[in-house]
Amino acid sequence: TGERPFKCHLCERSFALQTTLNDHVRTHTGERPYACHLCPFRSAHRYTLKNHVRTHTGERPYQCSICLQTFTRGDSLRIHMYQH
Repeated sequence: TGERPFKCHLCERSFALQTTLNDHVRTHTGERPYACHLCPFRSAHRYTLKNHVRTHTGERPYQCSICLQTFTRGDSLRIHMYQH
């Protein structure tokens, strides 16, 4: 229905999910609760930490079906696909 009942008390934005609001509030507070266990990197978002850890592990789970090049992030693959 497009309902966005969760409102940020620090700005005008509102969200459909409480978890999305929680993530958003970290942009104001600077809180970075997700820590890399291999280096000092910290992130406000779990998915950012997951992508970062791939720089250590070498994991590249996204593969182009045309040229077989691999990527650490799905958005990098999507950008790459425009080249084909």
